Amino acid sequence: MYIIIPFLILLLAIIYKNKKKVEKDPTKNEPPKFKLIDNNNEKNVGVLQLINEEPNNKITIKKGLIKTVKNFIACIGPSGAGKSAFASNYYKYLFHVKNDYFEVSKSKLSFTEGIWMISEEERGKIQEYINNDILDVEGFECDKSESFKFVHIIAFLSTDLILLNRNPRYDEIKKILKIIENHLIKMMKFNLPRFIKNIYIQIIEEPNETIDELLESFKIDKKVFDTINFEYMYLPYIQGKNKDLMNNTEYRDEFEKIMKKLNRTKDYNSVSSLIEYIDDFNKAINEETEFESQKMFKDIKNEFEGKYNKR
Repeated sequence: MYIIIPFLILLLAIIYKNKKKVEKDPTKNEPPKFKLIDNNNEKNVGVLQLINEEPNNKITIKKGLIKTVKNFIACIGPSGAGKSAFASNYYKYLFHVKNDYFEVSKSKLSFTEGIWMISEEERGKIQEYINNDILDVEGFECDKSESFKFVHIIAFLSTDLILLNRNPRYDEIKKILKIIENHLIKMMKFNLPRFIKNIYIQIIEEPNETIDELLESFKIDKKVFDTINFEYMYLPYIQGKNKDLMNNTEYRDEFEKIMKKLNRTKDYNSVSSLIEYIDDFNKAINEETEFESQKMFKDIKNEFEGKYNKR
């Protein structure tokens, strides 16, 4: 009996010590590090991650993936706004494919991470000519530094931007447009091309103001956007999977109207003409002080009320 007691005391001391060590471990309360998931087990086969994550939070475009692309359309907006559903339905409606390319699988991910595009191999299986490929972009969050870089990347590559919104307010849309404004100014400074031609802003109810009045309320510099066409895009916000959305008559009717606009013949320069600028853009977005996360946070914070936690 007396021999066992010292062993029990020692065992209790070890347990208590380990418990205190766990409680003091600061990593237990840290948010997860940003990490791109780049395999087809997370999304359906046929899509590829367009960007690389590199050390020191650098994000670069994979130049080799855009050599055969004509034009890009990009879906951007807050998480849960229906970007993946819109991107998948784009190919299903226009090119009669059955795959939900951008549907997130039932794994550890519940939302899109990074920027995804259809693969060249999958594009080759579609019988019809694809004039515009679509990008599915991770949900915009103003407190995540990579969100700012994602907006700069899709604004650099895309001819058409689809700004999806899940409520009648335009808080996130305003922030995205301010970053795009900032992007266009920076492109001129660094002698990089401006590629955007159209920006479509989703509304989920009848607007009380014209598109010009809305933009005026955003206080964006019209001179910066002088060559860009803005349009409202009525699309009701309906929760559900892709197939559920297209079975909704109201959603499908409005989606068809949008597809007619996006599928129109364009005489834009091919994205492949941007190849020579990719290296310069990747360098600028990761090395120039104008693109530093702290500066971008500060610029947005000065424009809008709210608390933004830097991470």
